[in-house]
Amino acid sequence: MDPENLRNARLDVEAAIEAWTDIISNHLENLEFAYIKGSATKFWQSPIDYVPILSDIDLHIKTCDDKPLFPSTKEGFLSSLKISSLYEKLFKSLRPGYLHIPRPQIVTMENLDPRWIPEDKEKIKVIYGEVKPGEPRTCEDIRDEDYHSLKELGPFLASMPMMLVDRIGMDYYRVIRSICWRVSPSPIRLLSQTEDPEYVWGLNRTQVHRELENTGYFDTAEYYKEYYLEGWRMFETEFKNNEIMRSVIKNGFLVLDSIYNHLKESKH
Repeated sequence: MDPENLRNARLDVEAAIEAWTDIISNHLENLEFAYIKGSATKFWQSPIDYVPILSDIDLHIKTCDDKPLFPSTKEGFLSSLKISSLYEKLFKSLRPGYLHIPRPQIVTMENLDPRWIPEDKEKIKVIYGEVKPGEPRTCEDIRDEDYHSLKELGPFLASMPMMLVDRIGMDYYRVIRSICWRVSPSPIRLLSQTEDPEYVWGLNRTQVHRELENTGYFDTAEYYKEYYLEGWRMFETEFKNNEIMRSVIKNGFLVLDSIYNHLKESKH
């Protein structure tokens, strides 16, 4: 990949965060707080730490009294569409020479579980309101939650052959979207079974790759790296190369499959 692309992607992410800060502060109502977490806020050491389309702006929003962000009506739909258009407009005004428009992933936090918010607020970027530190969690609590999340990979992996067989071209993107949010956290969840969960959840992907190798998960480490590097190739070829898109899907599947097998081999 072009080495300048990662630097430009960072500038795009910064502009996206600025745009969403504007939207949340001035164009949405009944909000208590909002913050960003994930790869967009972490230090990037190598191309796998952020990949356009595979990575996102992980935006968590808490509304007042758990009201919906938009009503479930035609007016709510049109308002949501307007916000999407506004994001594009604001972003382009901030970054006219952009590499990509970062994909937002909005999570609304109804019936807030205090465990969702990190105890250490340094791990998130607050862009609106005041976020109180979350409740402390024990290592065993985190491990147990991660373990059960990994166990859920089994049925998903079993569904993938029929999910894939009748796809071609941009239909592959639907499959990629269904695996990208599973690939990103699963290696961390595997590492948390033997390592300090708080430590591994704070790592960027370059560091996760290193820890996978250090722990002996060499197959997972290789598939994980190739998945994100192929993701860059997919982006740079504008999603027009079906072979590259199939390679992204293949490596994503192999990441999850190898993790699921390691989990079955381990004792919990």
